Amino acid sequence: MSDYGEQPEDTPSKDETPANCRLRIAKANKDREEQATECIPDGLGVFVNGMGIEQSNWFFGGALDHHFYYSCFTNTIFVGDKAIAAKAFEDKQGERYYHTSCDLEKVVPRGFPMNPQQLRKLKDFVLSHWASMSLRIQAYYLLCKFQRISLNCHPVLQDRTMALVCTPEHEHTMPPLELSSRHMDIAVMPTLEGYLHWKDWAERLFFLLTGFDSKGVRYTFELDRLAQNVLYFCRPGMQNSMLGIAVDHAYRIHWRTMLGHALTCRLDLSGWARGQFMRLLALILAWPGLYCKAIVDYNAANPLTPFSPMNWMDVQLWPPHFDAATAVNIMDADVLRAMLANRIPVKWIDHAYTFGVVYLETHFFEANASINIYCEVDNDCHWCLDLYGKPLAILQWDDWRVPMEGNMIRLHALLHQEHTQGHIHSAHGLYYPIGMTPNWHDLWQRRE
Repeated sequence: MSDYGEQPEDTPSKDETPANCRLRIAKANKDREEQATECIPDGLGVFVNGMGIEQSNWFFGGALDHHFYYSCFTNTIFVGDKAIAAKAFEDKQGERYYHTSCDLEKVVPRGFPMNPQQLRKLKDFVLSHWASMSLRIQAYYLLCKFQRISLNCHPVLQDRTMALVCTPEHEHTMPPLELSSRHMDIAVMPTLEGYLHWKDWAERLFFLLTGFDSKGVRYTFELDRLAQNVLYFCRPGMQNSMLGIAVDHAYRIHWRTMLGHALTCRLDLSGWARGQFMRLLALILAWPGLYCKAIVDYNAANPLTPFSPMNWMDVQLWPPHFDAATAVNIMDADVLRAMLANRIPVKWIDHAYTFGVVYLETHFFEANASINIYCEVDNDCHWCLDLYGKPLAILQWDDWRVPMEGNMIRLHALLHQEHTQGHIHSAHGLYYPIGMTPNWHDLWQRRE
């Protein structure tokens, strides 16, 4: 018997006509093809269970919201009441969540469909009349979340099922949206004690913008701490106001852009000069070889006191000072002099190159009156890339930062609180598809 209590489709029946037999065999072959094990895209990872190897759903954990829970013991994504029960059990017992499988879990044992047949059966389950309404709503949530994550993934990370759910044909066969009006029937993960205490949020925001804590101590180059605060204040669903920081739809932040952000924090200015100084600093970071040329010119002008980079064990950076008369006329030469005076190592500037690129991307993504200026800068950057090559990264601080579970709990608690207060944010701002690395040559958002 099948999951729906029907006769297996490839079993011969009495008095079957040849035409019906051919149709049955073709359908059975299609089912086998849909069930066939497919190649797992590089980057998604694998999960080893007692029956073999399957694609890991852990990669999508960052893109799940407060209705879902990913179990690292079973590679299963739970939704609603089962999500709450599974998390509570596994956190307390430290082992897999044992429970009686429901009809929905017989259709999608891992929560998300793992092959095209499970995807088709999941849609059929949502439209079924024999299943309970609560299970149909859970199935609808799983289907919609799987589609949203698939659409937000870079094509290189999409397997056969994810690519199928992104096709226009699938859009036309999506279940009716009236089930979405029952979203309040889905339980949400409870907020843990302490995750919504607001007494330290003013300090966190001040730290994010300046790098100081409430006692005046600098922690600017604690990149992980900075990244946590960026995650809470500049997240998908809200405007990414921290220009230059690369964030993707799984709440991951690119390490190279965090160093650029830390430099802008430490060379922080107040008054009218700040905006112009930060803009020029970001463009210099996006300009390969410009800082090296400034060092060469500095050494030529100061042969007795050549440039010497600071010791990374004792980081001391000091912001420049501009009076009111000169603040409105800051040039890139002024910013370069401030960088040289602080003895910033060349490898730091090379590593922060991605911050400058993402800064440019943001201005091409959004309507901007100064777009012609950024086009000229991007053209010059292309010329420098061809001449000097791509700036090298510091390997220990390259790639994406994956948020920890505590980060995600607090983030989802914030999103849920804002939603219940009526602050419903539509996703806008520049956010990268999951699996996409910020471009270093041809800008992603430049259309010409």
